[in-house]
Amino acid sequence: MENFLTILILLYILPYTTFSSPIPPQHPAPAPIADPDLKLSPQSTTELPTRTSEETPNGSLVKRTGTVPSPPAGAVIKNVLVDCIRFDENGNLEDICNIDCYIHLCLERSTLMKYNQEDSIQGVHRTESGFGIHPFTGVQVRLDGYGVTRFGPQYQSPEEWPPASSAQGGSGLVGSGDGDPIDYRHQALLAGVMSRGQTRQGTALNSAYTKATLHDGTISPLRNGEWFDVSFRSNADYCRALARWKSGDMHIEEKEEKCKKDNKGPKDPVNRVFVKTTPKGDRKPKFEPAIRGEGKFGYFKGVSKRDEEDVNKKEEVGQ
Repeated sequence: MENFLTILILLYILPYTTFSSPIPPQHPAPAPIADPDLKLSPQSTTELPTRTSEETPNGSLVKRTGTVPSPPAGAVIKNVLVDCIRFDENGNLEDICNIDCYIHLCLERSTLMKYNQEDSIQGVHRTESGFGIHPFTGVQVRLDGYGVTRFGPQYQSPEEWPPASSAQGGSGLVGSGDGDPIDYRHQALLAGVMSRGQTRQGTALNSAYTKATLHDGTISPLRNGEWFDVSFRSNADYCRALARWKSGDMHIEEKEEKCKKDNKGPKDPVNRVFVKTTPKGDRKPKFEPAIRGEGKFGYFKGVSKRDEEDVNKKEEVGQ
């Protein structure tokens, strides 16, 4: 009987009894996303962080804060064809297209860009690239002070490429600040051109943006924030070479030879394209020639040079 009463008491008490036990670990809630537009699939990103520190061609370490703009997975990439032939006038636009194609081919600025119509951002880009100081304008002593040259006295208008109207303009990075070191793999380049040519270029670009197409050929005008791949309808030397390179019809050896400075005339882009070497905010900007495999672009090593080094190493090992 006592056992029966004990069981009844326990059955009555247990439902109201609490037992201490270890609290299971809680997973922290995900941080809120400030910008709903940045909600991406796990396999995509809009801004790829650059390395926080990087060894420059001269061996020094620098810190970077910017990010490289990159399209999210599954993003629609529109095709933009700049018609340098149709809108050309006296060869001035073709000259500019030749420079832009040189920058894509030899300095490997991507033809994939993000369209930007915001005036404030474009202004920042023009400051970062050096466009804003018009380094090709004025007398020779002024040009010498900046470290630039121009083909002739009429070639004073700065051509900036990638353009300020793209996320790849200026420093080529998103979020870079005053004093940040130049990232020569992404920095926009400048060249002195004819102002009349840039007027024609503006018309050609506006037409190209309006007639942008989807992958199936459907016309879909380019809008702010959209991604596009640019190509050129041109008879210019470097544009023809760029088309061959993108189609796979040019070997790397031929590309390296094409981009060399050797035996190039003063009007060739290799002698006219420059890169700003002083950080944003510097009051005394300086520029240097933008030549593949030389100076700030020494990280491009020609195939022949690499082959020669490999041969030398094998000979040293054999000794």
